[in-house]
Formats: sequence, C-alpha cells, structure tokens
Amino acid sequence: MRLSIYVRLLRGARKILGLIRSVLGAQTKAGLILKSRLFVDNLPSTATVESLTQHFSNAGKVNRVTLVLNKVSGKPERHCFIQMGSAADASKAIQLFNKTAFEKSTLTVTHAGPINQRDGFSGVSTTEERKNR
Repeated sequence: MRLSIYVRLLRGARKILGLIRSVLGAQTKAGLILKSRLFVDNLPSTATVESLTQHFSNAGKVNRVTLVLNKVSGKPERHCFIQMGSAADASKAIQLFNKTAFEKSTLTVTHAGPINQRDGFSGVSTTEERKNR
C-alpha cells in the first residue's frame, strides 16, 4: 500500500519537473528572441522588406523583417522590426547602422521591447519559414 503511494508521488513529481523545465526553456528562448529583435525608426518611404534584408544582412543573418503598415491607408509607416539570427548579430547591427544613412534617411536602430499582443496589427513580413514552404 505504502509503495503505491510513493510511486504515485514520484510520478507526480516527475510531471511537475517536466513542466518546470518546459516553462524555463520557453522563457530562455523568448529572452534570446527578444535580444535579437530590433526596432528601426525613421525609415524612408521607399524602404522595402528586400532592401532592409539586404542592408541588415551586412551585420549577420536576418530571420525576419516586418514593415509596419498604417491600418487606414495600408501604406508603410516609417519604422519596422527586424529579427536577427542571434543577439550578437543584433548588437552588431546596432553598432553598424544606428544613426547612419539609408536611402537618404538617418536610421535609429535599437533593441525592440517586449512583444505586446494587439488586435488589428497589420504588417508585411518575410520569414525563412515562408520561403522554405
């Protein structure tokens, strides 16, 4: 009788440890993604996903470029988010491109803050996942 209780407790403890490990792993992954995500402001109106990808690839691997679109007009705003391949690539991009000229505009490049879930967000993006489908 006692043995079956201990076995149940042990199984329950293993499940709890597994859940804790998965939560900690997700938080670590989210932290790494956040450190490699950039906010780029003061874009020229002529900027495209392709031109930004090409420009920022000089600092390292670019995973995603998201141009923010105006909800009413559908035209691009003057800022975007860029997901670099690593935190080191993101830091290099900030060093290389912050306060530098890009298509006759001076870019402001910083680490992006936390991603907020918002309704009605519209944007144009490209990802490697889409390219590989």
